[in-house]
Amino acid sequence: MRRAALAVLMLGTAHAATLPSRAVLSGECCPGVVWTPDSRALLFLDGPPARGSTGIYQVAATGGAVTRRFSSVAFFSPALKWAVRPGSGEATTLERLSDGRRFTLPTSGANVTWTAAETRLAYARSDTSGNYDRRVTRMFVADAFGAPRQVATLPGGSIHGWVNDSTLLLSGKPSASARDRDLFTLNTRTGARRTLRTALGFRSVTISPDGRQVAYTVAFDSAARNGLWVQGTASGAPSELIRIPFVSPTIRNFTGLSAPRPEPVFLLLASARIERALQPIQSESV
Repeated sequence: MRRAALAVLMLGTAHAATLPSRAVLSGECCPGVVWTPDSRALLFLDGPPARGSTGIYQVAATGGAVTRRFSSVAFFSPALKWAVRPGSGEATTLERLSDGRRFTLPTSGANVTWTAAETRLAYARSDTSGNYDRRVTRMFVADAFGAPRQVATLPGGSIHGWVNDSTLLLSGKPSASARDRDLFTLNTRTGARRTLRTALGFRSVTISPDGRQVAYTVAFDSAARNGLWVQGTASGAPSELIRIPFVSPTIRNFTGLSAPRPEPVFLLLASARIERALQPIQSESV
């Protein structure tokens, strides 16, 4: 099998590569840096005394002149089609940048998650008191310039993103007293639900750009569940990429006591044909 090594994951001493870099700007500047959708420039927040007024500024990735891209501060959609401005109360104003047309949603400042086309969005509103794992979270969806519609209610719930124009990837507990969470897809038009996995919790949940796969990490659960996993969003069982050693409650609670980590750790190699080769290596006690 042909293998093209994309990265080397080593146990023990880490060796970091020195990558070429160049200064685009210098001095005290540039909080909140993000790429423009075409990857040709960087956007950042700046203002006096470095700039004449507060706003979102732009500089080419190769360096050069700094220009003001947006005169007001807002949360901008990934494709820079919308500006999202939470208000002091429940109302959040969403402005379409192409024509300045606006509408409001009662998000209470919650994050807005857009579809790829940025014609639909989702947001969650949670109770503000009580244990996080037991707080009820309500999920809403809305079309651009449309009214919101509640599609799910979950204790300890989270929105992880859109799989496609109609389907969300969510996680949450079936009841406030339940131990585990479900990671599942929900068709917001039909209500169809597909559970992908059940575990104590899910971290670093990432949907592939085409929406066909999801990667996630399970930790602090059983040895059989812990790991970095990839799974199809429409069908298929989860595939383990990296085994995460089981960590006892003693270690998890940071008591300072040491314990052996006998679980095998796997190295992930990527091949030129996008095949996975998992090589087991026995970890040492630490």
